[in-house]
Amino acid sequence: MTDDSPDNQRPVFLGIDTGASEVTVAVGDSSLVEEAVLPLGNSSSELLDAIDQTLQRASCTIREVTGVLCTSGPGSFTGLRIGMATVLGLHESLGIPAVALPSLWVQVAALDFESHQDALITSVLAAHRDQVYLQKFLRSSTFRSPSLATRVQAPAPKSRGPIATTLDVEQHLEAEVTVVSADAVLRDRLAPMVETVLDPGRLASALVQLAVHSPPEHPGLFEWKSDTLTRPLYAQTPAVAARPQARPRSGATARP
Repeated sequence: MTDDSPDNQRPVFLGIDTGASEVTVAVGDSSLVEEAVLPLGNSSSELLDAIDQTLQRASCTIREVTGVLCTSGPGSFTGLRIGMATVLGLHESLGIPAVALPSLWVQVAALDFESHQDALITSVLAAHRDQVYLQKFLRSSTFRSPSLATRVQAPAPKSRGPIATTLDVEQHLEAEVTVVSADAVLRDRLAPMVETVLDPGRLASALVQLAVHSPPEHPGLFEWKSDTLTRPLYAQTPAVAARPQARPRSGATARP
């Protein structure tokens, strides 16, 4: 990525996805994207190093970045917290425009608009314990990012919240439906059930390309709102919850 004069310099964006089974980082503009991939369990210790190395391969420094984006879930409880906190830190310390976008929406937004105009698309992501997150979107001319109040909803009454098992997901999908998922294993499992299964690519790179078409100075598909960085879509409760403190028995003296 060349370092042009300020007047001719292209905007460069940093995208981060920490909610899936693998963490991805992408840096790029409209013509070139550099990527890094690391296991989800390494996100807390290696994310900043991955960002720094990806910036170096793109011949860019963090202060040259036009905007930073991350996914807001649904996904890994710990992963989302790490990714969104990292982006919030960059925003507050360096003043870089930043936003968090729903993962299921990003998968649909990443598709070529002309090829999927006015299409009803079901976005699917893997969850824990052989479950999936799914949500339907109409890819129309008024397609925009959901508002902060929007939550993932399941189209079938039998599932709790946004979750359905991959074993009964066929009950939630019609045979002619178009499904999009960044998870290769999940795409293979869904392929026999539906007419079309699409791959949006890695979501970090998808975020970069969305930012190219909706930069901070000319927002289109979404608005650059930093308060989205404090609103993760935790569709599942954390696996470990703090145990409530026991109340002292009547007449007993609490220890200091």
